[in-house]
Amino acid sequence: MVTKTEINAKAIFVLLFFILIRKVKYRNVKIYLHADDYGLTKKITDDILECIDAGVINSISIMANGYAFDYSVQELLKRKEKNINLVLHLNLDQGCALADSKLLTNNKGQLDKGFEGIFWRNLLLCDSERNKLRSEIYNEMEQQIIKVLPLFESLRRPLKLDGERCTHLVPIVFDSILKLSKKYPTKSIRIVRESWLFILSRYPQCFLSAGILKLLILRIFSFTGKYENKLRDQKISFSDYTFSTVKSGELTQSFIEHFLIYIRNEKNLEVEVVFHPFKPLVQELFLWTDRYIYRNHFASSKRGKEKSELLTHQKYFSSLGKKQYDKVKAHLL
Repeated sequence: MVTKTEINAKAIFVLLFFILIRKVKYRNVKIYLHADDYGLTKKITDDILECIDAGVINSISIMANGYAFDYSVQELLKRKEKNINLVLHLNLDQGCALADSKLLTNNKGQLDKGFEGIFWRNLLLCDSERNKLRSEIYNEMEQQIIKVLPLFESLRRPLKLDGERCTHLVPIVFDSILKLSKKYPTKSIRIVRESWLFILSRYPQCFLSAGILKLLILRIFSFTGKYENKLRDQKISFSDYTFSTVKSGELTQSFIEHFLIYIRNEKNLEVEVVFHPFKPLVQELFLWTDRYIYRNHFASSKRGKEKSELLTHQKYFSSLGKKQYDKVKAHLL
């Protein structure tokens, strides 16, 4: 016979259970802990591979014209079982051009115009030169796609695209990508989906940063060009949230923890957090002898900090990236 005390104990247990359920929210969240620039140099590639092997990176962007492309492909094929999400990092900023080009390269055949150069040339060139620029952009990106397609097919991955320094979001470039996506079926393309409210409320010191200015420019491109609508029309997906601009090179466990609290009431999300967990060797800096911005960028004291953060908190990051769909527990409120 069940006593009144046992009934009361069970009632209290059930009550406590439902209180916890109300306070601890679970929701399906696909989290990509992503590393850009895979294949750019051997040291950069090795740093990213170390993070993959540690389980703290589950997604990468490969550079078709990277200096260590062949090496990066060989190493990735050795890790087929890790089921790494693979993206093509379209690159119009640096490295050797894969297609004939005059408007995108210097006299050594190196891509050197990038985000700013392509944007201003598109505005200032006459119609005939602008058409040449558009043609060169299309041809260069097509050659990069053709070069990586065998890798995507070997790993049985759908084609996904993003771009070096977000140059793929400059309107003249984005239009070419949409055309290429009809010729080469594309599953997803990275666009700007960083939360202004979260970043500025949590990190008000970013308000006057260069990252916020670039984010504003990219948002204007996206809004005026109706990027999201165009992608939906072509049935191309994009992440609900992407962090790649404002806190680039400074992402931490604390940042992600606070963001998960911020989205605690949302469900069925795809989140891409873009890391740069590497630092090239001093000997590799000669690759950017004529590109002081890149040389200073890679020689910066910030380089390598994100790798240290990922590996220091390996248990936390590997738990986030272990499955594509994972029940992520928000903190008790």
